[in-house]
Amino acid sequence: MNLFAPIHFIVTKASPHLSVMMHKIVKGTMTTNTPIVDANEAEQQQKLARYLSFLEHDPENTNLLIDCLQLALNLQAWEQATALIDKGMPFLSDSAQFLGLAGHVFLALKEYEQALTLLTQSLSLNPSDAVVLFNAAQCHYYLNQFSLARDILEKNTLLAERFPESYHLLYARLLYQLDDSLAAIAQLDLLHSTHEATAESAGLLSLLLFEEGTDNEKAMLMANKSLAKNPKALEALLARTSLHMDLREYDLAFRDIQHALDHYPRSGRAWSSMALVEFNNFKFENARDAAQKSVIYMDDHIGTWHLLGWAHLMLNELPEALTAFQKSYDIDRRFANTHGGLASVYAHMGEIKLANNHIKLADKLDPNGLASVYAKMVLQNKNNNPEEVKRLLASVTMMPFDASGKTRQEAINLRIKELSAQNTDKKNIH
Repeated sequence: MNLFAPIHFIVTKASPHLSVMMHKIVKGTMTTNTPIVDANEAEQQQKLARYLSFLEHDPENTNLLIDCLQLALNLQAWEQATALIDKGMPFLSDSAQFLGLAGHVFLALKEYEQALTLLTQSLSLNPSDAVVLFNAAQCHYYLNQFSLARDILEKNTLLAERFPESYHLLYARLLYQLDDSLAAIAQLDLLHSTHEATAESAGLLSLLLFEEGTDNEKAMLMANKSLAKNPKALEALLARTSLHMDLREYDLAFRDIQHALDHYPRSGRAWSSMALVEFNNFKFENARDAAQKSVIYMDDHIGTWHLLGWAHLMLNELPEALTAFQKSYDIDRRFANTHGGLASVYAHMGEIKLANNHIKLADKLDPNGLASVYAKMVLQNKNNNPEEVKRLLASVTMMPFDASGKTRQEAINLRIKELSAQNTDKKNIH
């Protein structure tokens, strides 16, 4: 009895793209509000070198030291910047400007706790410094203190006038992290009503729209707009990959996600998307390998652990499948797919009691869950009860797949036919 179809639909319909199962939008794409380096960078470097030589002869000249630190920050000369901070801290700890610049340096170096300490001290001396306020909000964001970051933005709306794109982008990301995707989308729409969409803002909006599932046409428009401005825009590539998957344009999905990985080989989200694309291409070894890479960089993403578990199961790698589903159980035991996955592995292993226990838990969380149906099919198959297996299989495969009216079985048959045609074409070419 072919038990593949239920696994295929478990993976494609409970994919890592869904907001409840997905790793929150990649934080690393957001930029800090670092001052723009002048066009004549060499001139600024010469200026810094000259100022540093002056400082050697006048080490307690506070204004000169602050000028040096500002130049080092502009030039992203981090070694010099941190040395200047160490030199100035003993006698500039009561300077709001120095503390703000020092905090900015550590923010750029991703030392967020140290940065926040310095920025907070700066604000205690000058509560209205816009750059310091915004950088403090960013520190809270990167430290997962989303409500605190939101408070700063909401209490200091003038920041939206000073840094319109950065403000709305950060606000949108915060709202998303606080599970208010619609408000996040509204923030970006508000930004685009007064400013031209940038690669980052359009890419973020495309990903949010796809995950909200309310306007895929607009999501594709925003992804294309983002990629026209920056062909390496990660969030746009992730969104367009998912949109192509929904449209069953698997070759285009593979192209986009491979392009993303060419530029962001350490993106867990991109590797997770690649795993899903390869699973839909029935390349289970590739799907397994991509999911394994994903969890290296994104080890708290339950959807990818599920995907890895099913890939192992398709390859009959039962101990590895069990490990993957146990990892998802450790992250959050409230998912039906976790218990259905564990039940399926235990059923294949002949651990009937454990399988039934997890089936009960899966059914309690989701009475219509596909994973528990698959586990029941495995048990009935072991009990040599083909009629019950057929009944359970029909309950899965004869349900509607999408708005087109196709059943799930028709959809999977179509995918098999597409892959078969592709293989035939490749043979004819050779």
